[in-house]
Amino acid sequence: MEIAQYQENWRSLHERLRGIARRRGALDAEEARCLREAYAMKLWRQLGYAHMNEYLERELGYSPQVGIERLRVAHALADLPQIEASLGAGHLAFSAVRELTRVAKAETEQDWLDKVRGKNLREIEAMVSGKKRGDRPEDPSNPDLIMRVVRLELAPPVFALFRQVQSALADEHGGRLDDSALIEVICRRALEGGGQADRPAYQIAITHCDGCGRAWQNGAGREVDVGREVVERAHCDAELIGSLAANDPERVRTTVTSRVRRQVFARDHYRCTVPGCRSARNLDIHHIEYQSHGGGHEMQNLTILCSLCRARHKLHYAGSLVMPGSVGFSTVTGAIDPA
Repeated sequence: MEIAQYQENWRSLHERLRGIARRRGALDAEEARCLREAYAMKLWRQLGYAHMNEYLERELGYSPQVGIERLRVAHALADLPQIEASLGAGHLAFSAVRELTRVAKAETEQDWLDKVRGKNLREIEAMVSGKKRGDRPEDPSNPDLIMRVVRLELAPPVFALFRQVQSALADEHGGRLDDSALIEVICRRALEGGGQADRPAYQIAITHCDGCGRAWQNGAGREVDVGREVVERAHCDAELIGSLAANDPERVRTTVTSRVRRQVFARDHYRCTVPGCRSARNLDIHHIEYQSHGGGHEMQNLTILCSLCRARHKLHYAGSLVMPGSVGFSTVTGAIDPA
């Protein structure tokens, strides 16, 4: 009798835990729908917040990074009804859905759902790694799209110095930096030149194929595949040298002239224009309205962002960052088209 009761108890407990997981999935799906609605009506403004991320942090208790991911997933699910339904029914956990929204599109979501059935999170992460949005599960992984792990061995005084730099940069940017953002800021400081208002703080070389759409960034002699969003960001403030296959070099063109650049920096007081950001370093020109949506290089469509706010912006949709525009407040859309 005791054995039968014990078996009944663990089975009952198992079902209760499974029920909790299903209810949590339903709540995550409902939250995603509400977040899209809140974004559409600019709910954060009604409560006096500067942007959606501040609302998520103060009202819902999410850390900045978690808030960014929740908002990104919510927007992605608008075009992935089957994955959203699987989340709501408890068939997929939010962590699995988070990974799938990095790669799935409407035409590929059923393929991904079929492929991840019965898989745990670690297996799903491995399937998604190295793939870009629109790829199918059977497509080969691109090693240049996989996050790189860099291992450092530091002497104690150097480690203490590193910690001090990490703290100082976090204070400068108004919050903790993730590993990529921290190293990007440090690298930019090493590469930046003087006169930010006259020319970009540093330059990178990107080769873009107009035929296939692929792009490569030069890294000390090695060509590394980069995504479309990197090319779009570079076009915000770039020198275009023309086709590498041309018989004669083409005339170099700039997307933003030095004169306009100086004017924008002076107007924005040489600081990042995202509310709450205190950075006066690692600044770039940013388009308020997407160039792909018709936004031009006029001064009223240009503003200044620091590298961290640009990095945060590329992870989520317009409306998460709000800054002063030509009239009142304008939503940052930038050069990164989420579609």
